[in-house]
Amino acid sequence: MCVFISWKEVRRTDGATEILFLTYDDIYNSKRGKKLQQHTTPDDFVGHGAIDFFYELDGKGVKKECTDFSSPSKFPVVIAEAIKTGKFYLMGIPLGLLSPSALADYEKIRKSAWADYEKIENPARADYEKIEKPARADYEKIRLTAFWELFFIPGNRAEGWR
Repeated sequence: MCVFISWKEVRRTDGATEILFLTYDDIYNSKRGKKLQQHTTPDDFVGHGAIDFFYELDGKGVKKECTDFSSPSKFPVVIAEAIKTGKFYLMGIPLGLLSPSALADYEKIRKSAWADYEKIENPARADYEKIEKPARADYEKIRLTAFWELFFIPGNRAEGWR
């Protein structure tokens, strides 16, 4: 499972530890990021596999992750700074970054957007189900009939059922 935020700690040849992670710019505004987009899905862009691919690590390094956004001290300094400067824009929704009043504002916006979505999705789903149910029933009838019609011919049966 890909966790926002994931990173890898890699030992450099000089003995120092390098913190490697992916930002929005890495993924969407670089040549290697364009290759990453073809290699995996957006759900995986924040994961260790994407970091391995992007930096060509071949599995090297120690996998790290944190979902506790209660304090910048939970993260390496370089990641805390990247969070503060917005480098993870559009890559996740870490609610722990918002103050209580901002979180309340966010919830109002989210609920309104969800209600708008449902106004479109619910009738579309009902229309889909009107079409899908009879189509599924036709498919099932054809599939079952085909199987049993073939089975009725002894030469079509598995050896023990002839």
